[in-house]
Amino acid sequence: WGAPPARPFPLGASCSLLLPTNLSYNNVVADGGGTQFFFASPVPFRQIVMGKNLAHAAVFALEVGLVWLGTCLLYRMPSLGVTMATLAGILFVVPIDLAAGNLFSIYSPTRIEAGVFGRQRASLTTVLASFGVRGVLFGAGALMLWVSRTYEHSWVELLILWLPAGLAFTFYAFVLDRVNGIALDHRENLISNLRRRE
Repeated sequence: WGAPPARPFPLGASCSLLLPTNLSYNNVVADGGGTQFFFASPVPFRQIVMGKNLAHAAVFALEVGLVWLGTCLLYRMPSLGVTMATLAGILFVVPIDLAAGNLFSIYSPTRIEAGVFGRQRASLTTVLASFGVRGVLFGAGALMLWVSRTYEHSWVELLILWLPAGLAFTFYAFVLDRVNGIALDHRENLISNLRRRE
């Protein structure tokens, strides 16, 4: 049967990222009209957003763990190289995806009724933007993996895989530092779009 399969784990991890689009690109949807209290709270909006990002990241980490376990049970355990490359890709994609989700949650919020959650979707702008952002990120991740195979088993491979992850976290921190100001500038739009209509 040859070497352990290289594709199931990275592909499964990539698919896992697509599942929570409705929530990660519409962070404050569950708060509805209560979003207005965030602006009266002594807690900075930045901390609220970071908490929501942490929750989404924890769910995604659980999904990736289950994908890895499923790959081990159905195929074989992914090699250390494939696992490290996949984790590096995740650490590159997830921070940028969360940062983009934070921005779209503020610029293009969509109210969703809890009783009919399954039949509702995020706004068309948000959905198209999420697919655009993720398409670019997945393309960049695939390019990183392809280039890293050329320099396999050398220090250049580590640089190609882990340097973009460091840059992604820097970008995430940059966006997070500006979330307070952006949310304050768009608070009226945010509250009016999420408030329950009578």
